[in-house]
Amino acid sequence: MSVDDKDIKLLWGKAANRCSMPDCRRPLVAPSSDLPSTVIVGEMAHIVGEKNSGNSPRGLSSLPCEERNRYTNLILLCAHHHTVIDKDEKNWPVEKLHAIKRDHELWVEERLGESVDFELQIYHDFIELVSIAFYLENWEWLCDCLFRQIMDVDFPDGIYQLDFELFRALLPGRIPEFEEALQNLVKRSRTYLDYYMSDAAIVPGDSRIMNKKRYKYVSFENLGERDRLLEEYDFWQRNCTMLLFNLVKALNDFSDIVRKKIKPTFFIRKGKFCVHDFMGLMGGSLTETWHIPKRYFSDEELVEPPKKSEK
Repeated sequence: MSVDDKDIKLLWGKAANRCSMPDCRRPLVAPSSDLPSTVIVGEMAHIVGEKNSGNSPRGLSSLPCEERNRYTNLILLCAHHHTVIDKDEKNWPVEKLHAIKRDHELWVEERLGESVDFELQIYHDFIELVSIAFYLENWEWLCDCLFRQIMDVDFPDGIYQLDFELFRALLPGRIPEFEEALQNLVKRSRTYLDYYMSDAAIVPGDSRIMNKKRYKYVSFENLGERDRLLEEYDFWQRNCTMLLFNLVKALNDFSDIVRKKIKPTFFIRKGKFCVHDFMGLMGGSLTETWHIPKRYFSDEELVEPPKKSEK
């Protein structure tokens, strides 16, 4: 699948035709001996590999293949650095490449654009981090997976990175409503993620994190223990759903503030972010439905799993 012309122009334009690596930034359009022609020496590298395969650098991801040739998943590099990141995946993970791309585009704005409002730029950086961490370009796909307790293996890294960036950030206090909404979103997402991960694990040979389903490994001869673990799994599912609704409510609150105070066009076409129940699991209707959370579930509404009986 080829890269759309719009994505090509956006990538090259925002990178100012230069390698995005901070220790390089060489021009990627060189003069040719056959004047007035020029030679393009830059390469559009994939952040998540183009193919969902272990043979494609950083390719094992649940990011849909049709989204892998979009601007959001491409970084402009010279041929040397393209080779470097693809030969050494461990030292050039997805989140690091997103950060390099973001920093380079800011560098371009500072030098070629109008004077930068650094306080607002901090806010814009966090808006971009949120967009990446929550896969907002592909929100319907992500949220449907999370609703069915199928988590992409890269999702936790994005949330942890967002939490770390907020922890160390020197927020200017210029727009308190934005900072409060951002902190609330990070808090709700960490609460959801920590609870989900408390009883989940990476599926061997897969790119998904799913519940351990320990009840499956107990024989029917021990029916009492099997039933207890099955009930524990049901509690975990129910709480994950409630905490996911809290996350989505926080995401909408954050988006409302962003549109009102900073960036009116922020995902305006999508409008409200929904909980997408593609299979109609909620209510047992088996009909595709969407839900926009109206309130936060309280801690008191979360249920406790059954305790293991004393032997």
